[in-house]
Amino acid sequence: MKVQGWILDARPARGGLTLVLSDGWGRVKVGLRATYDLYLIPKDPGLMDQLLMHPEAVSVDEEEWLSPPWYSQKVAVGRLSLSCLSAYEELKAFVRQEALGEIVNAFPDPMTQVFYKLGFPATSHVEVDESSVRPWDATGEGRYLEPRDVKLLEDPLAIGYEPPHYSWAEIRFFGWFGETTSSTTRHWPERFELTISQGGEPPRKETGKLARLNEFADQISAVDAIMYPSCFKGILLRSSVRLDAIPLTLKRHSPGSSPLPDELVKLVEWSRVSFMPMRELVGVSIGKALTANEVRLAFRRRYIIPEIISRVERRKTLDDLTAHDRGGILFRPTPGIYWNVAQLDFASMYPTLIAKWNISPETVNSPSPNAKRVPATKHAVELPESRRGVVPEALEWLIARREETKKLSPGDRIEDLRQGAVKWLLVASFGYLGFRNARFGKIEAHECVTALARHYMGQSIRIATERGFAVLHVMVDSLFVRKDGAKEGEVKDLMEAIGRETGLKIKLEALYDWVILCNNKGTSIGSPARYFGRLSDGTLKVKGLDLVKRDTPGIVRATQVSAVKALLEARTAEEFSTKLHEAGKLFDDAMARVASGDVAPVDWVFTVARGRRADRDNLLGRWGDVPFVQIIQGQEPYLAELGFSGANREHYAKLLVRAREQLTPTNIPLPGARPQVW
Repeated sequence: MKVQGWILDARPARGGLTLVLSDGWGRVKVGLRATYDLYLIPKDPGLMDQLLMHPEAVSVDEEEWLSPPWYSQKVAVGRLSLSCLSAYEELKAFVRQEALGEIVNAFPDPMTQVFYKLGFPATSHVEVDESSVRPWDATGEGRYLEPRDVKLLEDPLAIGYEPPHYSWAEIRFFGWFGETTSSTTRHWPERFELTISQGGEPPRKETGKLARLNEFADQISAVDAIMYPSCFKGILLRSSVRLDAIPLTLKRHSPGSSPLPDELVKLVEWSRVSFMPMRELVGVSIGKALTANEVRLAFRRRYIIPEIISRVERRKTLDDLTAHDRGGILFRPTPGIYWNVAQLDFASMYPTLIAKWNISPETVNSPSPNAKRVPATKHAVELPESRRGVVPEALEWLIARREETKKLSPGDRIEDLRQGAVKWLLVASFGYLGFRNARFGKIEAHECVTALARHYMGQSIRIATERGFAVLHVMVDSLFVRKDGAKEGEVKDLMEAIGRETGLKIKLEALYDWVILCNNKGTSIGSPARYFGRLSDGTLKVKGLDLVKRDTPGIVRATQVSAVKALLEARTAEEFSTKLHEAGKLFDDAMARVASGDVAPVDWVFTVARGRRADRDNLLGRWGDVPFVQIIQGQEPYLAELGFSGANREHYAKLLVRAREQLTPTNIPLPGARPQVW
């Protein structure tokens, strides 16, 4: 008999590791023979033979690895294979304490390195012999399989893989004001909402008072993954939920957090890319998965990964800093409403530039004579024909993976989440390239990317201008253009021209009937990141308005949403003026309600990011966004969970005025506004 399941977790064991397999209905354990490799550069050549005398030592090898920063010189590295992780940690600490050598290749964690050697990710679909399986709650080591006895039921790096059927439970808690993710110990929420799924079946929901939660304790305790606000752990424990029996725990930080099934899809994708167990990816920065993917490639090349990164930035003059210490091109646009606008975006601009120009810490300003100067910098990059950098090769694979995922099932939620997970890796790649403490970070490499972004965007602006387009706004990798009387196909021709000259892929991100470029709060200066508009299909695209912010009170958000919906009905300038007047009336009505206090208590509530306010009152100090109500007596907020006791109406009136100003183009008079007298 055979047992099939998806790897859910991996735990160290004496003699190897224990795989936890799940089919969505139950879990089993499987022992797998494996070794943990301790890499070091010993001071004494005889050290490796001495370490081999450890009872858990399996073998010792001497290997040639390439050393940083340029990875052009070979260094002898000792590799000690050990049968258990505790022995690995013991000997690593001993070597450090006695200063017997330099520990290398300690990142990523040893468990992930085991999966590197196994050749499949830590979420793979596998089949094993039933005789090797132990119950989930069994103790002891049991029988160990050899890696060859684990049969893969899928291509481990395939793009269109079947989603693992992990069982999961998500618990949300609610007060009078809505969902809460934080609480004082004196004020528990009033009710809960439980969503639970097994075996990939549609989820079911249960709701009720907190006292009902213990009815579902056994079902919750049996799932593979759980998500809940960490401050309510006590509620779950009092309800007899066995949290220690659940292998994977995620924290729900705020009411705006993604639901657990979406988070699981992203965690699985990051695990497939990095080979890290999902447990290692929960609650850490995206850079850990990104770097693990790069290190997997570096291991194949035998590039040494030092524990301490010692990259020193070159000395720069003031002129050098002026030339290099800059970001991409960012306009402060002229605020106002613009008609028939096209928004063009470079697809994955920064990662593409890294891959196209072979930008990596070991290729930027390397001693190699085969190098190419980066425009507008004093830096040079080693040509890919000479040697491919680790970072560009790793990113090239991610770029291709994302593009292929997007082609699988356009509009499919799972595939969209997967490509979004890869997108975040690509977004983080640029930041980590400039982080000098990153395993593959170097400030000069970061400067090369920003210089190239400015160079290619400058070319794009020139091409658009030469073809008669007005460039309204530029945001690093995106530009807004329009042209009076533009004929059909002219935007497409512009994109093709930009693509030919830059060699980068550019796409039509949006086609607007009209778009409003907003001004900064309280000024007439254009805001680079706040705009909204009606797309050609009648839908809305919005960036930076109050309606998309979590700290916007309900009364303000609802009013701005209604006003935007009214504006979306406009197709012409005349219609827009009429709809702008209607939107103004909505704000007038909301102002009157605020002034009279005719607002439901829940609509005064707004959310503040963790720890931003009220720390002095010792009410925070927890994870999660905190719902606040603005009080009447002053400007300091109080916790909504304490109950409603009035609101500062003047403050909310100011928020409504600001929300109204965001929607009103500066080149159209505010509806009902009186002319200023100087």
